[in-house]
Amino acid sequence: MFESDSMVVYSALQGLIEPPSSIENVVIGTLRQLHFFLQIAFSHTHREGNTIANRQAKYAHFIKDFVTWMEDTLPIIAIEVSSDVNQIS
Repeated sequence: MFESDSMVVYSALQGLIEPPSSIENVVIGTLRQLHFFLQIAFSHTHREGNTIANRQAKYAHFIKDFVTWMEDTLPIIAIEVSSDVNQIS
C-alpha cells in the first residue's frame, strides 16, 4: 500500500497527471520499483489521518544535518506505529 496525503503525489503515482519537477525523480524512482511487489495499491489519506508522516515531517524540518533511520522506530512516532500495528493484527 502506497499512501500519501498529497493529492499531487497520489495522482502522479496513478499516472493521472505529470508529476511536477519538484517530485518527478521521487515519482519515477517509486514507479520503477513497483515490479518488486506482488500487489500494489495507492491510497490518498487526509493529512489528519496521516499522523506518523506529519510528525516525521515536523521533526525532520528542524534537523540541520543528514540523518537516516533504518530498522528503528523514532521515539516521536512510536505510539502511532504501535497503534497501527495493533489495528492490523
